[in-house]
Amino acid sequence: MNIDFAQYTESDIYFLMTQAIIPRPVAWVMTQNIGGNYNLAPFSYFTPVSSEPPLVLFSVGDKAAGQQKDTTRNFLREKHCVIHIASETQLNALNQSSANLPYGTSEITENQLVLENWPEANTLRLADAPLAMACELYRHDVIGEGGQHIFYAQVKHLFVADNCIDNKNGRLQINSQAVAPVARLGAGEYAALGERHRLKRPD
Repeated sequence: MNIDFAQYTESDIYFLMTQAIIPRPVAWVMTQNIGGNYNLAPFSYFTPVSSEPPLVLFSVGDKAAGQQKDTTRNFLREKHCVIHIASETQLNALNQSSANLPYGTSEITENQLVLENWPEANTLRLADAPLAMACELYRHDVIGEGGQHIFYAQVKHLFVADNCIDNKNGRLQINSQAVAPVARLGAGEYAALGERHRLKRPD
């Protein structure tokens, strides 16, 4: 079956793309609201971009009424966010944090999540997330008629839970099995990593 995107609406294209580009990592992004509490939202249009500088990219669409989402408003104002990689045990909280709440209502409070000090990064992070990246805004673009915000975030600090990292032959290696990250599929589906395959890269 050939699907000609020119014949489909933006909503239909989104629905198809999120089912075709699988699996996708999920950026669980925490930003600070006006008033001091924190917004938390998942985004699966998310990928690494470069190592020098260390950049990741995530994409945030506007709300249906053309209003900016809380993450967009906060990140543009504060220039700082923390991106978490959730584990399988956090899947329900990850999904619940995608609810459409009034601005200033904290998903941290609503879902009874716990924050922890991150002194080295001078910020807070989710206590139970195995991976967290303290990021600064590097670049912001807006594309498309619907107002799609493309954020390039520069990673300043990376937190890895002690049980998820090893030092092998003098090089740090993150244990993906211990992280147990959540992958996003489409149509409300998520997945665990399952079986892993380690292959030697050819010369």
